[in-house]
Amino acid sequence: MSKIKLTGSNSGYVEIASAADAGNLTLTLPTSGTAILGNAGNVFSGITTTGQLDINGSIDVSSTSVFNDDLTLTGASYNVLWDKSDNQLEFGDNAKISFGGSSDLQLYHNGTDTQIQNLTGGLYIGNIAGNSNHVYISTRNNFVVQTNLNEAAIQCFANGGVELFYNSSLKLNTTNTGAIVTGICTATSFSGSGEGLTRTTAYSHRNVVINGGMAIAQRGSTSTGNTVGGYKTCDRWELSLTSAGTWTVTQSSTCPDGFNNSIKLDCTTANTSLSATSFLSIRTAFEGQDLRRFAKGTTSAKAMTVSFYVKTNKNGTYAVELYDVDNTKIATSLYTVSNSNWNRYEFTIPASTNTGQFANDNNKSMSLGFIVAAGTNFTNGNQYGTFVQGSNLNRAAGLTVNLADSTSNEFYLTGVQMEEGEIATPFEHRTYHDEFLKCCRYYQELTGNDHQHKGSSGTTGSFKNCVIGAYNGDADVRVTYYHTVPMRVNPSMTISSMSHFDLEPFDQEPSSVQLLRPGNTQSTLIIVPTNQGSHRGFACQLTLDNASANITFDSEL
Repeated sequence: MSKIKLTGSNSGYVEIASAADAGNLTLTLPTSGTAILGNAGNVFSGITTTGQLDINGSIDVSSTSVFNDDLTLTGASYNVLWDKSDNQLEFGDNAKISFGGSSDLQLYHNGTDTQIQNLTGGLYIGNIAGNSNHVYISTRNNFVVQTNLNEAAIQCFANGGVELFYNSSLKLNTTNTGAIVTGICTATSFSGSGEGLTRTTAYSHRNVVINGGMAIAQRGSTSTGNTVGGYKTCDRWELSLTSAGTWTVTQSSTCPDGFNNSIKLDCTTANTSLSATSFLSIRTAFEGQDLRRFAKGTTSAKAMTVSFYVKTNKNGTYAVELYDVDNTKIATSLYTVSNSNWNRYEFTIPASTNTGQFANDNNKSMSLGFIVAAGTNFTNGNQYGTFVQGSNLNRAAGLTVNLADSTSNEFYLTGVQMEEGEIATPFEHRTYHDEFLKCCRYYQELTGNDHQHKGSSGTTGSFKNCVIGAYNGDADVRVTYYHTVPMRVNPSMTISSMSHFDLEPFDQEPSSVQLLRPGNTQSTLIIVPTNQGSHRGFACQLTLDNASANITFDSEL
């Protein structure tokens, strides 16, 4: 049978216990009136309860205590919960962890933000685990450091830049292309070429590309029905075309802000299935003596940086090639068009010390070409960003577009620049006069168009352009045309619309105009057959009285 035993001793305690293995012990406490336990200093040992134990006084625990379920610490306004199932101590909003005699350091969440507040002294965060360990501060979005409670000091933006401030004034901003410093940048030294700071190359005459802004078009502004290459409109820019559709080439007024013109390729007959030999590019060429500044093939070699503007409705990856004719070397670069806006692209070919020098002469040493369609003979190689041994297979390797695959396709190019160094500087704008004279080294026209080339103004039928000469004898008139500028080499001469040529003052219409001899780079001697022997020794004018009439002088590369 069970029993309840109350014993007392000189030790001053009362024990309520059940006999071993005697079954359950039930102690029913009164609901009011008499307290079973009283006085201070009661001792409880070995008590297990499956219900609720309410203790209204203080509890002194002198040894380890184990709580096997949730434990709530109730505050005047905010509670703290040990959550058994979550294995964590949970502080309600605004319930604080405080350190220090005067709650000097407080950690809490106010319902919106987490707060770490230090009210006294400095706040130190240290990692002394070893030299190989770091302190990481990670955030999903932006990271901001403020001083004086609300003055911006550092701002770090997700997937963006970093900003440094002085007294809330922005001084340094990192971008995807470098860093922008506002104010004076003082340093004991700088590494690199310094090209972007004080420039090591001349700011003027730095662009070796002639007519990169497409402002000059002596041959005319539009050329249609093109199925083969050649110079079509803009001076110094040659169409290279083999089995890649039919094209209209135009000097266009569609251009980026700050420019006047671009060159436009417009597909009028498509080729959706290019052959292995198909090729389409727009390119320019350089004399060797104009490339010597790059010191290619020497220990002093300099990098070449090319920049340009493109607008096209055909997205994809395009190729640009630098073809070294002197040494049969090729360097290429790729650029990707992802929208139909004007975009500026740039690339740098590193200095090349061991791939041969450019010849110091007036012959073609290198071409710069913008490839927009190519067959497998030009794409089945590898793309190299440095000069390597020339192979047609490498010239357009990486090209993914075929601009000839639709008559809706069009391609605009302008602002082409090639310069020394690793920095692409703003496009070097030259005056129309300067650009025109540079183009005249390679091509000139004497035309009946009032507005084309040094002709006098007048109405139809007046003498638009003329060359002074004299009747040499019974059979011909000889005139000397002095070139606008000395040409690269002795030019070839072509004639068109003979019916609009006249010999004045006798109003003769010549049957032909011929080169007496090739002439030289500064002038060309022209012979005009005639039967006016009686006029020997008389001065005369060879005139052109219509825009379709012209004499061209060509010394292109």
